[in-house]
Amino acid sequence: MIKNVTRLLAVLLFVVLGSSAFAAGLTEQQKIDALLDRLGTSGVTFIRHDKEYDSITAEKFFSEKLKDTTPKVTTAKDFIVQVGTGGQKTHTPFYIKLKDGTKETSVKWFSDQLAIIEKAAAKKK
Repeated sequence: MIKNVTRLLAVLLFVVLGSSAFAAGLTEQQKIDALLDRLGTSGVTFIRHDKEYDSITAEKFFSEKLKDTTPKVTTAKDFIVQVGTGGQKTHTPFYIKLKDGTKETSVKWFSDQLAIIEKAAAKKK
């Protein structure tokens, strides 16, 4: 149930945010790499199964998880839904705690970051 709700939330965020690989001028792999880089340098706290990790550890975790799912992940949105959503076995969502202490799902955080990345890339065109 939580898995379905989390995925539905991810899909709704993508519809609201809108995205076009062509408009952004970046390849999907570049977008995924940028998401991972932003995570690693963000200073946020990653929460998985109620345990907190620093942003550098989070970047490594998601990079490894991506390697395990790479054949299925072809877009940045795939990355967010398939890698960034939560535990596949436990169906527990991942969370990001911002520097101000605010906690949000990793889906929201990654989706917000993707929108920023694509907007910046579109401005460079």
